Amino acid sequence: MRQFDKAAASIQELTSKPTDEELLELYALFKQGTVGNVNTGLALKLLKFY
Repeated sequence: MRQFDKAAASIQELTSKPTDEELLELYALFKQGTVGNVNTGLALKLLKFY
């Protein structure tokens, strides 16, 4: 968790707004760091849909 806390703090020090793609990646990393890996088949079903 210590590495996550350091990464989260560094986000607060950004000098410019990240792009939408970067924000999406940051959000995905945040969710994985706070909730964990997706452990349901729903994500795979959604990916196959597209």
